[in-house]
Amino acid sequence: MTNHPAATVVGQVKKSLADGGRLLVECEESVHKDGSQMRGRWVFFLLNDAEDGETYRSQVVVWKTVEPKAIVTLNGLGAFARELEINAAVFPLVAGTNGTWQREASTPKKRKKQK
Repeated sequence: MTNHPAATVVGQVKKSLADGGRLLVECEESVHKDGSQMRGRWVFFLLNDAEDGETYRSQVVVWKTVEPKAIVTLNGLGAFARELEINAAVFPLVAGTNGTWQREASTPKKRKKQK
């Protein structure tokens, strides 16, 4: 029997994605305009496919506080996708909806800035 953790720290998500893992992005608060920002609230779950055919969700948490990793701006969500090297990110915009992020088979290497 395989142990399926209830939580995964943010630092392990990048490695899991590199190994073919998937990340569920769940919108908890619908997007709305707040000044110059588009705000909402998104939380994350690492998806693990088990040998029994089931898919298990593991909440992504911040290491120091063990609080769920949450992002509250659309800009922050885009930056997190970029940090994880996700090239085609789905951004759910309505509370209760979700999207799945995963790396493409070959993620292009970052280009060096030209002077």
